[in-house]
Amino acid sequence: MSLNPFATVSDYPSMLNKVAIFTFFAALIATGIFAWQVPAVKQLLPNMAVKVPETDIQVPLLVLLVALAFALISRMIKLHDRLSDLLGIRKRFDVYAILLPMASASGAALSLDQQGTVMKRRQQLMREVFYKYASSSPGKAQIEEHAITMALDQWSWYWICVEIMCILFLTSLSLFFSHRYAAASSILGLNFLIIWLLQTIREFCRRYAQEEIREILVDSARKRAVHEVFQAL
Repeated sequence: MSLNPFATVSDYPSMLNKVAIFTFFAALIATGIFAWQVPAVKQLLPNMAVKVPETDIQVPLLVLLVALAFALISRMIKLHDRLSDLLGIRKRFDVYAILLPMASASGAALSLDQQGTVMKRRQQLMREVFYKYASSSPGKAQIEEHAITMALDQWSWYWICVEIMCILFLTSLSLFFSHRYAAASSILGLNFLIIWLLQTIREFCRRYAQEEIREILVDSARKRAVHEVFQAL
């Protein structure tokens, strides 16, 4: 895994690794704050400090192990995907920022029933009319790869924020039940700033999606194929 957190991602695995790096450091900070705020937990920490990989930072061993465990689990289960499914993040984006605009741009006039079908068959349609042409897999893209890379990199920052929000929420909840109300409120308040940031990042994601749609539909054969898929709904 590359430990350069600001490197532009080029494919889905590198995006997952980038998200995991930020999740690890967010979990490290959150665990450290919790241990510092709750004396009972702080007393349980062994005196041995260890160095965080690739940094000069030293933290208690238990803090490092908790952060590593959280980052590993989040990477294994793709935490941002699970949160996206729970909150309908990607579903809404796929339907309203990609599929419906794509149908309109291809010349397909969808009835209300057909629009409902788009929502029900979102994943299949994304494969048929979008990822078929805008794949991030090496050598499979049929449009300019730069547009795909920029969109993927922007989404990496979005999912980083989503996972950090989850960490902050869990930390604030733990602090609240530990009667550290001021710290819990401060961390919860930070989440509201991240929500604002997410709206900005999402707008960039939408613009990159529009660029990908334009790239796909600029070819008449692809536009006709997309049109036929939507008209057949």
